[in-house]
Amino acid sequence: MQRFSYVTVIASAFFLLFPGCSGEKENTPQPPPPNLIKVGDLAPVKPPVPAKLIQTVELEFCILEMPQRNIQWLFSEVWPLLYDRPVRPNDSDVFAANLFQFGFGEQQMWHTIADLLESADTIVDRRTKIKLDFGQFDELVVDRIDTKMNLFYLRSNLEIEPFHIDRGHFVFKVTASPEPGIRGICRLQATPVYMPFRLPDKPEAKEDISIESLGFAVNMSPGDFFILGPKPDFATVLQNETAETGATGEKSIAHFLFTNPQKSKIRLFAIFCTGISD
Repeated sequence: MQRFSYVTVIASAFFLLFPGCSGEKENTPQPPPPNLIKVGDLAPVKPPVPAKLIQTVELEFCILEMPQRNIQWLFSEVWPLLYDRPVRPNDSDVFAANLFQFGFGEQQMWHTIADLLESADTIVDRRTKIKLDFGQFDELVVDRIDTKMNLFYLRSNLEIEPFHIDRGHFVFKVTASPEPGIRGICRLQATPVYMPFRLPDKPEAKEDISIESLGFAVNMSPGDFFILGPKPDFATVLQNETAETGATGEKSIAHFLFTNPQKSKIRLFAIFCTGISD
């Protein structure tokens, strides 16, 4: 009898330790081990936010000069190869009235455009490189003014808006910002501005003249470029304007920007995007 009791106790212990051997299916869910990865844990983990880098765009600003005798080459050969869609003037009517024209291109197009410009004896008069932090301003100097001038531009209703400039600089004031949701592209905005020289003791004596209606914006990525120059009607208007107002020194904004009378040259302004850090 005592031997039977020992056997019974051992058998009971065996089945308690190894219940799967009893032949009965276990239906009660067992809690997972504490270190087991759950399905819900497979969701992406948000990475730590890195230290914010300063976002910058690198630009190259060039002033190109073409002999006035070759201006038709610009209209017939260069402008037709470039795009105008990416450039957004602040006021398209004012741009058209003042004979401003843009040409936008991508990196693979530049060699063709450069060859055409060189065929028309175009030279690089000035070249400036800048590194612009997003949200900050800089000035691209167009010209230094050492004498008094009476200039004017046309509004969209063709009314004349005169303004007077003296010693100072005429610039394109530029700023850059990221294009929301797209990396590697920046939005460049530029406005023509006259900045008078200021005396140290009277810095507030003269104010800048900003021509907002002739400002523009363009999206650029590394390798992109655009050229600002005159529309085809400019040649005829230039001749008439020189004959009618040249003696008084009164000039249109297009005449002032797109000509170099000392050299009998047509001026073009080119901006290249050479790099973006975003």
